[in-house]
Amino acid sequence: MHKFTHGDLTVDFTVLSGEVVGSEKMSETHITSTGGNGQVNSLGQSVALQINTVLVVNHEFWIKTADGIEHDIHLRGLDIPLRSGQDISLISAVSNDGKTVLHTHLQNQTSAKTYQIRDGKALNTELELSPFRWKPLLIAFVLWVGIGFVSGVLGFLVGAGYYIYQCVKGSKRKKLLITALDSFLAQLNQRVESQYHAPQPAQAQAPDQPEVQAPTQPAAVTSINVRKALSRNG
Repeated sequence: MHKFTHGDLTVDFTVLSGEVVGSEKMSETHITSTGGNGQVNSLGQSVALQINTVLVVNHEFWIKTADGIEHDIHLRGLDIPLRSGQDISLISAVSNDGKTVLHTHLQNQTSAKTYQIRDGKALNTELELSPFRWKPLLIAFVLWVGIGFVSGVLGFLVGAGYYIYQCVKGSKRKKLLITALDSFLAQLNQRVESQYHAPQPAQAQAPDQPEVQAPTQPAAVTSINVRKALSRNG
């Protein structure tokens, strides 16, 4: 688990690495139409019927990790080339409640290619990292009403000025968050790639053992050897 921290905000990231053991792609066709049916434009001219076709690719594949478990992955609207036997790594962000997993990068180590699925801006929106703040709006309203008893125009200017100031601060804070997210993703992506290409530690070798001489087998006893021995002893 990799942790991104920005101020009081924390987002967890996971890396799933393994071998592709299956890949399937299915397409959805969405057809929409505009115009026709007697519709006219601002000049009173009839609008011709236009048919728009959108093809959406649903990609499903399986990653088998080192522990032998196969993980089912779904990608919608992305057509990433994958085939069985390739080694890949999938980087994903996890919501605080653990119910939402958003994929950010897919590294195909076999083909030496990296595909970006989401960037910092997309993560900020989908994870709602910069939600709308109601407090500045309420304070601006209180200022407007409070000062409005003395001067309606002054109350409006003070309230509006405060709210605009808070919106500018919020916009800067959001940009800094997205920049920090993009930087973190780039570093994490590089770290995962470096770990894959890092040299594997050499296997430990047993120390050299002294050579053991095989025991000498006694010569085979034959009748000739017996006669020679008896002749020497006679």
